[in-house]
Amino acid sequence: MAERAKYVVVRDLLAERVRLLQPGDQLPSEGALCDEYGVSRITLRRAVEELIANGLLVRVQGRGTFVTAPPNPEIFREAFANRVRGFYRQQTAAGNRVETRVLRNSICQDATAAAQLSLPAAADLIQLDRVRLVNGVLQQVSTTWLEAARYPRVLVHDFSAGSLYEFLEETYGVRLARNDLVVKVGLATAELAENLRTEEGHPLLAMSSSVYAADDQPIAFGITHFAPENSEILISLRDSGELQPQLSAQISESSASPAPAEALA
Repeated sequence: MAERAKYVVVRDLLAERVRLLQPGDQLPSEGALCDEYGVSRITLRRAVEELIANGLLVRVQGRGTFVTAPPNPEIFREAFANRVRGFYRQQTAAGNRVETRVLRNSICQDATAAAQLSLPAAADLIQLDRVRLVNGVLQQVSTTWLEAARYPRVLVHDFSAGSLYEFLEETYGVRLARNDLVVKVGLATAELAENLRTEEGHPLLAMSSSVYAADDQPIAFGITHFAPENSEILISLRDSGELQPQLSAQISESSASPAPAEALA
């Protein structure tokens, strides 16, 4: 079994285990869990760290790892930490049910998105618009643009279920290695207001996402607008010791459609 597959299995088993425990309950020691699941410490730590990022566990230095208090049942935090995973895989890994309503999957021209993808302004792009719900609760509206000539099978795939990122990885062999994010405050257009069940002109949190392959080739650009009451974003940074980590935050009120301002998959 591949290391990544082991990590996914252990993560899902731990998630199920955590849901049967009470807030404050402590997990067995790292060594005991490695023996129980038959995996290395590296694999176990990767699974545990993802559950920590998803808010299911908390690590207390010198004491161990504990089950957290249950979050607001209508708020589903989106986490960004070290790996490009996408909204669908992140939420399903946490045991949540993701529903997607596809609003649009068609060819378009968009100069701003084309520039983010390093393409000519008149290049044919695929525009994929989706409304996302988690456990029946409205969370976000996302728009994703991809190069049409490079990813034509996106046009004929049913994205009412599953992950766009996973589809790109499995269909085109793309390895997603980098995700540049910009968070802004925008205003709801009439269409966004209707889909997010809010009022036109209402302030919305908007996040743009530029996703790259390992060779820094741009793969996808997207903008996600979040339901005002039901979403949270967690950004987790880790110092690898190789480069000086930097964090740049920008909050501004923009017009209805934020400029480079995800959760694509």
